[in-house]
Amino acid sequence: PDGLKLAHEAVGLNRAVFGPDHRNTLVASCDLAEFLRINSDQDGALGLYRDVLKVCRPVYGPEDPLTLRVSAKIAVYGADKAARR
Repeated sequence: PDGLKLAHEAVGLNRAVFGPDHRNTLVASCDLAEFLRINSDQDGALGLYRDVLKVCRPVYGPEDPLTLRVSAKIAVYGADKAARR
């Protein structure tokens, strides 16, 4: 779908302009993860959220709103994945 393609492009553009650790890049990656989840790619979404968390925790800290948001998504989607087994 077009939205998924645009989300991929947004991540690439943000990464090129701001770098991989910038909040804009990480938020764009979270948006892409949501598009993946909505398009039935639960594993892709969960993997991308985990990648974002690997950056968020050391760069922004465990109490940062983005870190907390990503942690919550991983908890919910990880539990959902376990329930589907």
